[in-house]
Amino acid sequence: MNVIQNKILSSKETTRSKCKTELVRKDAARAISEGRGMARGEIGIAAIDLRHPHMVLCQFSDTLLYSHTLTKINLFNPIEIIVPHTFCEGPQVNQLYKLIKDHFPLLNLTAVQRRHFNDAAGRQNIQTLCAPQYSAVYLQVLHKFYALTAAAAVLKYVEYIQCIVFARESLKIEYHSSENTMIIDVGTATQLELVQPLVPSAGPTCCLLGVLGPTYTIGGIRALRAAILQPSCKKEFIEARLDAVQELIESESGLMADLQDFENPHYEEIANHIRNVIQDDAHLEKGAMGSLQRCFAVKPEINGLLDVARRTYSELIEDIQKIVEQLSETYDLPIRLNQNVMKGFHVVLPVAPKNRRQFIVEDLPPIFIQVVFNGASVTMTTEELVVLDQQAKESLNEIQKMSNIVISSLLKELRPFMSSLYTLCEDVAELDILLALAHYASPEKNFTIITGPNMGGKSIYIKQIAIMQIMAQLGCFLPATNAVLRLCDRIFSRIGFNDSVEFNASTYVIEMKETQHILNGLTSTSLVIIDELCRGTNIEEGTSMAWAICEELLMSEAFTFFTTHFIYLTRLQDLYHNVINCHTTVKEVVTNSDPSEKKLVYEHRIESGITKIEHYGLALAARTNLPTETINLAKELAELISRNNKSTNDDSKLSIESDESESDLASALTQIIEENSEESTNSEQDSNMSIDEELMRETLNEINEDLNKMTCDLVMDTIILTPPLEFRDSN
Repeated sequence: MNVIQNKILSSKETTRSKCKTELVRKDAARAISEGRGMARGEIGIAAIDLRHPHMVLCQFSDTLLYSHTLTKINLFNPIEIIVPHTFCEGPQVNQLYKLIKDHFPLLNLTAVQRRHFNDAAGRQNIQTLCAPQYSAVYLQVLHKFYALTAAAAVLKYVEYIQCIVFARESLKIEYHSSENTMIIDVGTATQLELVQPLVPSAGPTCCLLGVLGPTYTIGGIRALRAAILQPSCKKEFIEARLDAVQELIESESGLMADLQDFENPHYEEIANHIRNVIQDDAHLEKGAMGSLQRCFAVKPEINGLLDVARRTYSELIEDIQKIVEQLSETYDLPIRLNQNVMKGFHVVLPVAPKNRRQFIVEDLPPIFIQVVFNGASVTMTTEELVVLDQQAKESLNEIQKMSNIVISSLLKELRPFMSSLYTLCEDVAELDILLALAHYASPEKNFTIITGPNMGGKSIYIKQIAIMQIMAQLGCFLPATNAVLRLCDRIFSRIGFNDSVEFNASTYVIEMKETQHILNGLTSTSLVIIDELCRGTNIEEGTSMAWAICEELLMSEAFTFFTTHFIYLTRLQDLYHNVINCHTTVKEVVTNSDPSEKKLVYEHRIESGITKIEHYGLALAARTNLPTETINLAKELAELISRNNKSTNDDSKLSIESDESESDLASALTQIIEENSEESTNSEQDSNMSIDEELMRETLNEINEDLNKMTCDLVMDTIILTPPLEFRDSN
């Protein structure tokens, strides 16, 4: 028995994940009652959570448009609404009934006999079921006729239709007044995308609830949803919450040092009661394992009959295992024992892929019955196994019955502490909201874009970050005045511009393959450094691809440092709160020889913002041994292209008419050619023309002829040669 028990209890998973906004399930049933005649417009509402013992009562006066009632329906997010049968019967359907149908077409509207909407029954149910801590609600609703009738109807419905019965003094009942709360009608909540996006395919994070969330608990996300749809109008409450969020942001320990409300002697008493009866490793399971888990969750020596029944069940399981082993040895078959809810204990024979076509069920020994071949394996059993399986099921039922008796006794002992558990749930939900608001108020900048001139130190900086991360996790002191690093489980890098002849891969192909590796292996605690991604292709496609990859990376919680010369990528900071722009600082110093010439002085420091240095590539090239004529020509082209780009941005239009359009490059070259042609014409009169000048003139003439031949092609290819407006540096 110990072997089986340990196997069952050892399958517990302890992974922790945040609750997403899609976990806000519709598990609330709701009853609505309305007055008739002169009392028309007086609305009573009772909403009960089918997954938690919690009921909310409301009563208020509404207009003929029922905007307040529809807002309450949106707030409670019910799965079903119960109304009196008089709402939908008779010559004219009730106006509220039609509005609910129109605004919430996916809700189930159930009509029940009006006699179930009984105020006396509702009053009696509240007095009997309400937990002692919330007994004051009885005085609040004593004269709320329509709220009481709705409570009676919803409790009757839950009992007879959902087969849920609440124990005495176990239900948390609250009365929600409409005072001191903001009323947001359904249309406004929908258009503002408060709890769900207008386009469902956009995803749950494309709404206010998704932005402020996720939370750590289901109770937290439910409370946050309710707070968004019905914000408080109490100044004291709002200021207190703001103070709590501020303290969480500024203090290292936050509110954790002041959580005396979470210290309750009843909590330890509750835990001791549970530890005395339930195994420490007991947990929730589904399917066949769930049944076994429930049977062995109770500790031994609590109930003698239960121990005997579990011992009998374990012996049956051992007998079944021995039979399967004997069958395997007798018939030389690699069979194994399996169990599920539908077939119980049975035998499985795996079939190798190479033998599946030739496999014939009739070739199996005749002792096997109920043979089913599904292509990959064969499930079967024997008459002896069928008998033992039936005995095991009967034994299991006996164990479950006796376990239920023990667990019911435990729940009866814990019922007096229900109020403490309710308080704990409320405190945890409120703390969860505070943590979510604090996280939103101080978003972590985990995606850094670094720009700056060549040789400014961008690549060295991101390499240094990765090296220091490794040193820190080695337990080594860092060469820094101060450093704060989080634990990292993986480091990814995309550095260099090497192609591969062996794999027939260009620089760009290798970039994409390495990026794919990063995206596939990315975790929430990874460190990613990427140096000038997508530089191996044209500027339009390179910028577009780099943007898409950046968006994929910044959606994760991994820390990414991304260097680039694509200034357009810095606009990501305007769209995402976790993106920050930095640049390597460089000064432009005027040289003594030529005031128009500027020299770059590298400071090798990182500062916030975007680099303001223009044409830094030309400045760096000028410091090499390239011919002066080449550098000067490049500078003229760069100035003309920049001037054309700015004029295009000012006009906010990109004209591509066949007779007037020219690419930036073509325009620049044409202007230089014309200027040099005039100089060439004048220079022809000079008999002392140098050989270099003559070669330059011939070269320019050839370029001019080629441009004349390619005019049409250049006009049609303007968009290809010239980066689109949105990809150009606004500076």
